[in-house]
Amino acid sequence: MAEDLGRRIAALEKRLDAIVKDQNKVNQKTYDNVMGTIQAQNKVNQKAYDHITKLEKRLDAIVKDQNKVNQKTYDNVMGTIQAQNKVNQKAYDHITQLEKRFAKLEKKR
Repeated sequence: MAEDLGRRIAALEKRLDAIVKDQNKVNQKTYDNVMGTIQAQNKVNQKAYDHITKLEKRLDAIVKDQNKVNQKTYDNVMGTIQAQNKVNQKAYDHITQLEKRFAKLEKKR
Protein backbone atom coordinates (compact mmCIF):
# COMPACT_ATOMS: atom_id res chain seq x y z
CA MET A 1 0.00 0.00 0.00
CA ALA A 2 2.77 2.46 0.88
CA GLU A 3 4.57 1.39 -2.25
CA ASP A 4 1.42 2.01 -4.28
CA LEU A 5 1.01 5.45 -2.69
CA GLY A 6 4.63 6.24 -3.46
CA ARG A 7 4.15 5.32 -7.12
CA ARG A 8 0.94 7.33 -7.32
CA ILE A 9 2.64 10.33 -5.71
CA ALA A 10 5.57 10.02 -8.13
CA ALA A 11 3.14 9.79 -11.08
CA LEU A 12 1.28 12.86 -9.84
CA GLU A 13 4.56 14.75 -9.42
CA LYS A 14 5.53 13.86 -13.01
CA ARG A 15 2.13 15.00 -14.28
CA LEU A 16 2.42 18.21 -12.23
CA ASP A 17 5.96 18.83 -13.56
CA ALA A 18 4.69 18.31 -17.11
CA ILE A 19 1.77 20.69 -16.52
CA VAL A 20 4.08 23.33 -15.01
CA LYS A 21 6.52 22.90 -17.91
CA ASP A 22 3.70 23.29 -20.47
CA GLN A 23 2.28 26.27 -18.60
CA ASN A 24 5.72 27.88 -18.53
CA LYS A 25 5.93 27.44 -22.32
CA VAL A 26 2.49 29.00 -22.72
CA ASN A 27 3.45 31.84 -20.38
CA GLN A 28 6.68 32.42 -22.32
CA LYS A 29 4.79 32.49 -25.64
CA THR A 30 2.24 34.88 -24.16
CA TYR A 31 5.05 37.08 -22.81
CA ASP A 32 6.84 37.02 -26.18
CA ASN A 33 3.60 37.92 -27.99
CA VAL A 34 2.83 40.74 -25.58
CA MET A 35 6.37 42.10 -25.81
CA GLY A 36 6.24 41.86 -29.61
CA THR A 37 2.95 43.73 -29.61
CA ILE A 38 4.35 46.38 -27.26
CA GLN A 39 7.45 46.82 -29.43
CA ALA A 40 5.33 47.09 -32.57
CA GLN A 41 3.07 49.61 -30.85
CA ASN A 42 6.11 51.57 -29.71
CA LYS A 43 7.29 51.77 -33.33
CA VAL A 44 3.86 52.97 -34.43
CA ASN A 45 3.79 55.50 -31.61
CA GLN A 46 7.28 56.74 -32.51
CA LYS A 47 6.27 57.17 -36.15
CA ALA A 48 3.12 59.02 -35.08
CA TYR A 49 5.19 61.22 -32.73
CA ASP A 50 7.71 61.96 -35.49
CA HIS A 51 4.90 62.81 -37.91
CA ILE A 52 3.23 65.08 -35.35
CA THR A 53 6.56 66.79 -34.72
CA LYS A 54 6.99 67.39 -38.48
CA LEU A 55 3.45 68.75 -38.71
CA GLU A 56 4.08 71.08 -35.75
CA LYS A 57 7.22 72.40 -37.44
CA ARG A 58 5.30 72.94 -40.70
CA LEU A 59 2.51 74.65 -38.81
CA ASP A 60 5.01 76.90 -37.01
CA ALA A 61 6.55 77.84 -40.37
CA ILE A 62 3.11 78.56 -41.86
CA VAL A 63 2.14 80.69 -38.86
CA LYS A 64 5.46 82.57 -39.06
CA ASP A 65 4.94 83.24 -42.78
CA GLN A 66 1.32 84.25 -42.21
CA ASN A 67 2.41 86.62 -39.46
CA LYS A 68 4.83 88.27 -41.91
CA VAL A 69 2.06 88.59 -44.50
CA ASN A 70 -0.30 89.97 -41.86
CA GLN A 71 2.31 92.51 -40.74
CA LYS A 72 2.90 93.63 -44.34
CA THR A 73 -0.85 93.92 -44.89
CA TYR A 74 -1.20 95.89 -41.66
CA ASP A 75 1.67 98.20 -42.65
CA ASN A 76 0.10 98.75 -46.10
CA VAL A 77 -3.33 99.44 -44.65
CA MET A 78 -1.89 101.85 -42.07
CA GLY A 79 0.12 103.60 -44.78
CA THR A 80 -3.02 103.91 -46.91
CA ILE A 81 -5.01 105.26 -43.94
CA GLN A 82 -2.28 107.79 -43.11
CA ALA A 83 -2.11 108.92 -46.74
CA GLN A 84 -5.90 109.18 -46.87
CA ASN A 85 -5.88 111.18 -43.63
CA LYS A 86 -3.41 113.63 -45.16
CA VAL A 87 -5.59 113.99 -48.26
CA ASN A 88 -8.67 114.47 -46.07
CA GLN A 89 -6.86 117.06 -43.93
CA LYS A 90 -5.79 119.00 -47.04
CA ALA A 91 -9.32 118.84 -48.40
CA TYR A 92 -10.70 120.01 -45.01
CA ASP A 93 -8.17 122.87 -44.89
CA HIS A 94 -9.01 123.88 -48.45
CA ILE A 95 -12.75 123.79 -47.73
CA THR A 96 -12.18 125.89 -44.60
CA GLN A 97 -10.24 128.48 -46.64
CA LEU A 98 -12.97 128.55 -49.28
CA GLU A 99 -15.63 129.02 -46.60
CA LYS A 100 -13.64 131.94 -45.12
CA ARG A 101 -13.24 133.54 -48.54
CA PHE A 102 -16.91 133.01 -49.25
CA ALA A 103 -17.80 134.60 -45.90
CA LYS A 104 -15.62 137.63 -46.73
CA LEU A 105 -17.28 137.96 -50.14
CA GLU A 106 -20.70 137.76 -48.47
CA LYS A 107 -19.75 140.61 -46.13
CA LYS A 108 -18.65 142.79 -49.04
CA ARG A 109 -21.96 142.33 -50.75
